Amino acid sequence: MISVVSLVILVTIATGQHICDNQDTQRANPPVTSIPDYRVYVYDLPPRFTSDLLNCANLRNYCFDLRHQGMGEQLYQDGPLSIRDTHQFSLEVLMHHKLMHSTRRTNNPSEADLFYIPFYSALTCFCRQGDYDQLEQLYAYLRGEWGAHFPSKPHFGILSKIEREQYSVNCPTLRHPDSRLVTWVGIEQEVVENNRKYYNVTGELVVAPYPSYGHFIQGENITAPALHSWLYNHTRTVRVFMAAGERRSNPFRNLILDQFPPATDVSYTEHMAARGRGEETEMVWLKTPECQGRHRNTTMLWMKHAVFCVQPSGDSPTRKSFYDAILSGCIPVIFEFKNKVKYPFSASIDYSKFTVSIPEENIKAGVSILHVLNRVTSDQIKDMQRHLVAVAPLLQYSYPPLTRGHHDAVDMILHEIAKNVFYKDNSTANTAEGNEGNTNQTIQSKNLDPTSNTQPLASNSRDSHDEL
Repeated sequence: MISVVSLVILVTIATGQHICDNQDTQRANPPVTSIPDYRVYVYDLPPRFTSDLLNCANLRNYCFDLRHQGMGEQLYQDGPLSIRDTHQFSLEVLMHHKLMHSTRRTNNPSEADLFYIPFYSALTCFCRQGDYDQLEQLYAYLRGEWGAHFPSKPHFGILSKIEREQYSVNCPTLRHPDSRLVTWVGIEQEVVENNRKYYNVTGELVVAPYPSYGHFIQGENITAPALHSWLYNHTRTVRVFMAAGERRSNPFRNLILDQFPPATDVSYTEHMAARGRGEETEMVWLKTPECQGRHRNTTMLWMKHAVFCVQPSGDSPTRKSFYDAILSGCIPVIFEFKNKVKYPFSASIDYSKFTVSIPEENIKAGVSILHVLNRVTSDQIKDMQRHLVAVAPLLQYSYPPLTRGHHDAVDMILHEIAKNVFYKDNSTANTAEGNEGNTNQTIQSKNLDPTSNTQPLASNSRDSHDEL
């Protein structure tokens, strides 16, 4: 078991604090210790809702690899991390396998407090676009075969695609009335509230981390100091790194791309061989075309040798690369917009402690990202790196899905669901600003204005961004 994970979980559960927060907090949300013990029942759905969709995806040869419990083949191992060909839309398959092996699982539905519906809704979007009839069949099955439990008992399901896409015509999971009776877990909640209202999407999505390339290996015994040493015992020769496709999908993204030198597809090793050992590089843009190239083998190593990892928005404001950066010890650089992004587990994790946030207006005014980041002091960098070590295990999905040593994002997700079920009246909407319900927020975000001659100012605002 990864002991650093146990340590972080222990601090959070025992105190109800933000992870990385040294101050006592009084929270609107209850600490995890006050949540009663609970059990999860996993439905054994007919294969048309699970394995048939998985086979369809494999037959159609989509570029994602959903083998090995949804985590894809192992590309290589780097210390305590298994680097795997994990696709950003693999959460449904991954969570199904994880929950099948969870210590919270019960095979007796009468003992269950929560019921998990393992419907692969995102694969339906790829294989049976616009198939509303399948949703009718799913809920008819639950009401018929399991009418004693659905919808009277708490149910939850997983969305592998962003929320906005899952109430579209081609991907109509959230359009069905019975879907409003289910608590949904997904990688991104729609940031424009009017869009959610238009489609009558109610309630808060339980936001989960995108599945990263990196997975802590179950059974590895690594302490927090050892993890810190593994991440930071080498020179990070790249000051600012960005993994992004060359597609110019929106004007703001274009402004960010224009600040970088031309994109490269070489590996970090090849780059250093060409430049000379130990020579530092200011900015690198690794191009990551979807379903093409070799970047799946090179992205994490680049990040492991970079200080800052810039996260440009794409088709939506969040991205898998944000979590790749965290697991590589690379400080994410995000951008503030009017519509705030909801980050995973923000009632427990203080994102302001390990990210740099730059206001949208600064970029539009022509402010240099490199200049902003060069003003971050070495002490501030070390502090953010220390916090990255604390949170990284909780924002990833360990491999393999063993019943023991299960402390990872799955534990955090289940506690979020249980909290919503047992304390629905006390729940508050959490944003990455550090939990608006918290009466004692910390304000450690590095909101940097390079036009000022003063030291970086603290701020609570942030945003995150899209894949590829």
